Formats: sequence, structure tokens, C-alpha cells
Amino acid sequence: MDFQKEKHEYLSMLVDHGAITQEQSDSLSLLNSNIGLHSNSLTSSLVDCINWGWQSWLKAKATPEGFVLVPKEPTRGMLIAADNCEIDGKVTAHNIYKAMIEAQESANDS
Repeated sequence: MDFQKEKHEYLSMLVDHGAITQEQSDSLSLLNSNIGLHSNSLTSSLVDCINWGWQSWLKAKATPEGFVLVPKEPTRGMLIAADNCEIDGKVTAHNIYKAMIEAQESANDS
């Protein structure tokens, strides 16, 4: 992950939404660990809020394109979908997997 690029996108989003000013954004730098931002000119409470958002931003970006996040244990809806996944009279591992993922995605949408 390119942390500098992510930092730029995250802070630009905050500026675009009026959460911080461009000047405040310019004062923020990545900590050596890349898991936090630091500023010598902003209040610690503002930096804490920005860092809470930064952590959420990074977690959201941790799922690569084309992948989905699913629970460790299948939900009831996923199990029902797997039980009813017969397509053209066939039950295959692919059909079961696809049905369970679709059930989870629709649960995430609601």
C-alpha cells in the first residue's frame, strides 16, 4: 500500500468535505509506522479525530478490488443460500460459494 498516496487522498477528502482546512492538512505528516498522522500545530483532540478516520480509511482500503469481506462463520442467510444453490440441476462448490457470497453482499447492503 502506498501510504503517501493514501494520506493525500484521505486528507483531500477531509478538505473537500470541510472537515479541515488545506493549511491544517499541510501540517500533518505520517508517523514512521504509517498508522498515524502527527502535527505540531494542531490540537491533540483534532489529531486524534483525524487519526480515528485514518485508521478507518486504511481498514476500508485493506480489502483488495475483486475481494469481499465475509464473516469467519457463515451467517444464517449464507447457509440458506448454500442449501438452495442448485443451478440447472447441479450443486457444485462454485455454485455454493457464489450463493453464499451473494447472500453476504446483500446483507451488507441492507
